[in-house]
Amino acid sequence: MSKLQCEKDFQKLERAFTPDVELQKQKLIENYEECLRHYELTLPYRDLSIHEIADGARNGTIPKDLDIHYFNSARATVQHWSSVDLDLKKQLFSLVESSAKVSGRTSLSAWINAFVKFVSRKTTTLEDIDRIFAYMFDKANMNALHWLLVYITPYFATMGEFDSLGRTYFVHFADDVNIEEILKSKSFVGRSDPYTLFSTSTFDVSYSKNKGYVYGYNLGTSSKDKALFLLNTLISGKVLKFDPFSVYNAYSPYAVIAKTSHAVGVYHALDEETQVIVPAACIDRSSISYVHLHEGFPRIDNL
Repeated sequence: MSKLQCEKDFQKLERAFTPDVELQKQKLIENYEECLRHYELTLPYRDLSIHEIADGARNGTIPKDLDIHYFNSARATVQHWSSVDLDLKKQLFSLVESSAKVSGRTSLSAWINAFVKFVSRKTTTLEDIDRIFAYMFDKANMNALHWLLVYITPYFATMGEFDSLGRTYFVHFADDVNIEEILKSKSFVGRSDPYTLFSTSTFDVSYSKNKGYVYGYNLGTSSKDKALFLLNTLISGKVLKFDPFSVYNAYSPYAVIAKTSHAVGVYHALDEETQVIVPAACIDRSSISYVHLHEGFPRIDNL
């Protein structure tokens, strides 16, 4: 654990949640320019169904790189935009004060360009932008806007609300391959850019060992024994007997716990739960421990 790197990365993480108007606007624009790039990559396949794209990916007529857009992430596609009903599209343009005539043929490119123009105005406040996303979150499930919201930056995802945390244990879930690597190397590989953290499968970003940021769940104690007891009680023990998916929105039953000197607690609006973002450099590598959370899956700590 590098104290200097930890402090540097933690300050960078906190800054991602602060109301610096120019910074927050610029990072938001960058994220939605990436959204536009993803959308435009799929334009040649606008007339294909998801099933046809899946078949094409299997037989080689669709580039394999497109797999991640359609099947391994929530990245923007022309099919996503096509599924948004016309009234909602009109409302999206209205929210960014665009006078464009909106029809079923209007592209996502037109809305993102209008959105970027709105955000770029000197008179547009962070509160003005917050109101757009508040509306989109309200409509996300009903009108399939989830994919458009994954490009949001942490500040707008939380309306700038976060908790700075001191020494605490957290639990980190991952697939068996990643958990094995964490245990072998006694290291975490962190996502380098805190402004793209809201959806960890949407952006092509760099990762660094013992730097960057990882997600987890705060266990609320600096004691390893208490952290293990809590997990055992919640998940594996005789009191509640839940599996990890019942307690956390975890995508895998494999996990480690570790102690960090710094973290940020946030409410993840799309996952609808409180999580922690941990600078990898702040993790005490000697504290990394495997936890077996599901009897239906093999142990992977016999390394």
